[in-house]
Amino acid sequence: MVKFRVLYLCNAIDEKTKISRHIQFNSQAATNKVFGLAKALQNQNIDIQVVSLGRGKQNGSKNQFPALHKIILGFPIHYAAFWHIPVVTHLVGAFSLLSLVRILSRGFQGKVIVIAYNRLWHYLPALVYSKFQRNLGFLDLEDGNIPSQHILGITIGFVRRSVFDFLCSNGAILAAKSLMNQVKTQHTFTCYGCTELQPVNKEKWLQKPINITFGGSLLYETGAQLLIDTVTWLESHQPDSKQKIQFTITGYGAMCEELRYFSESTGKGWINFLGDINHDSYASVLAKAQIGLCLKLSTSEMGKTTFPSKILEYASHGLAIISTRVSDVPDLLDDESAIFLEEETPQHLASIFQKIGNGFFDLQSIGEKGQERINSVCSLDAVGNNLKKFLMK
Repeated sequence: MVKFRVLYLCNAIDEKTKISRHIQFNSQAATNKVFGLAKALQNQNIDIQVVSLGRGKQNGSKNQFPALHKIILGFPIHYAAFWHIPVVTHLVGAFSLLSLVRILSRGFQGKVIVIAYNRLWHYLPALVYSKFQRNLGFLDLEDGNIPSQHILGITIGFVRRSVFDFLCSNGAILAAKSLMNQVKTQHTFTCYGCTELQPVNKEKWLQKPINITFGGSLLYETGAQLLIDTVTWLESHQPDSKQKIQFTITGYGAMCEELRYFSESTGKGWINFLGDINHDSYASVLAKAQIGLCLKLSTSEMGKTTFPSKILEYASHGLAIISTRVSDVPDLLDDESAIFLEEETPQHLASIFQKIGNGFFDLQSIGEKGQERINSVCSLDAVGNNLKKFLMK
């Protein structure tokens, strides 16, 4: 029987390494997905090796961190070297990653599969080497290309896509069905990530005011402005509702400071703004919340090319989900397992919040049904079994 080893190229970072390397603003959602898929494959007795750039934005301190090897959640993760030196940091990361891939590929008595998480140019030396070694190359496409309005941007996008189509020609793992037209290969597998069910305190459903959490990338496209406008409308028309519902906001992004200021002004009494917090603190927020809010705008380019991973985080903790009809969310959830916005307007969202405050919805039932539906598709066993078949087909 042929043995397989999977090398998962990414930039996932565990909390301790993030702190020790002085890294800020890495994507926790990306880390969660990579670690979830690695654990799912390991449960299928696959030799999985996570190979991470282990980097963030360099801070100019000139600190140098060598390559690092750790065991996380039971599987090995190999971090490339990371230097806080402008320009040099990218070259060091790219060629350190190449060195790790060479070490893990060379001498392995079996077939090596290399998965690239998104189209990062830092992977190119390692992917070229893997192609030369006749390893199988797969792309894990999480974020689709947003069309550029300039000829240079169009050209760069075309070249990047063509290069990765060639180097990762054996198949593509897609974060949403809409990404099928952004890869050349016909061998695709739609994978939203993995859920691991967390214990739910049933008493929280009786607590008042109702706690609604909103987090992740705080951008206009993810509904940050929609939430601001909705709370502004409620403060003007239904100020008493702040006794019934309150919002906890976490994350970072272009609208982070605007949300922070809003929480201290018009949104005071409505919003508890926490900003960018660590994994344990975020888990605590989810454990206390009754509702998870996903406001990614279906009309935005981001909404058309990405899947909101926070849906899986909310479902893992049994939260009732309020969501726009964005991406593949309506394929995973129905009107009994989620509350959907029919209009992406402050007035419509405010009307939903008013109904929640007045006890119109059975939030516990919605949360339980949503968790059941998503777990049937995204459990570690389901994802691991289907991904193993896809990679080895």
